[in-house]
Amino acid sequence: MAGYFALPVNVHAQQSEFGIKGGISPYTLTLSGDFDQAVRPRTHFGFMARFELDKEEAFSIQPELIYSLQGTRINGSGRSITLDYIQVPVLFQIEPAEGLKVQGGPHIGFLLTARSDHDGAAEDLSRKIRSRDFGLTAGVSYTFLPARIGVDLRFNQGFRIISENSDLRSRNRGFQVGLFYIFDFGQSSR
Repeated sequence: MAGYFALPVNVHAQQSEFGIKGGISPYTLTLSGDFDQAVRPRTHFGFMARFELDKEEAFSIQPELIYSLQGTRINGSGRSITLDYIQVPVLFQIEPAEGLKVQGGPHIGFLLTARSDHDGAAEDLSRKIRSRDFGLTAGVSYTFLPARIGVDLRFNQGFRIISENSDLRSRNRGFQVGLFYIFDFGQSSR
C-alpha cells in the first residue's frame, strides 16, 4: 500500500518541462483502389510537456496537444482531400545521449474538418470520415542545450480505417518534421 502512494510523489519530484512546437507534415492516405497519390505537405503546431520519470535511466514521457493539417492529393484527377485534426500523442522517450531522445507511443486524433476539392468544387466529407483516429507515433528528437531549441522527426501511422466509403476507405499516414522550444521556468536542464 505504501508503494501505491509513493509513485505520484516520485513522479512529481522529477523534472518537468513545457514547450511549443510546429513544423511541416507531409501526409498521404492509404486509399484502397488504384490511386496515384502525391504527398501533401501541410503544417502542425501545438504544445508539449515532458515529465522525467527516471533521471538515471533517462526515461521520460511527453504528452502533446497538436493541431495537425493532413490529407492527400490524387495525381491526374485534380482532387485533393483535406483533413484537420487535434492530435494527442503520448510519447515514451529514452535518452541514449545528452539531448538526443528516441520516442514512440500511441496517438489519438479528433477530426475537426474534412473536405474534398475537385476542380474547384468543394465537398464536405465530415459525415463520411470517422470523428476519431488512433495509431502509433515513432521518431527522434534533439534538443540543443542550453538554447532549449530542438528538432523533431517522426512517423505517424494510423491504424483505424477512417472511412468505409469505397473510394475513401483509408488510414492516415505521414511524417512530421518540426522545431520546438522548451520554456525555462528556473529548472535545471539535462
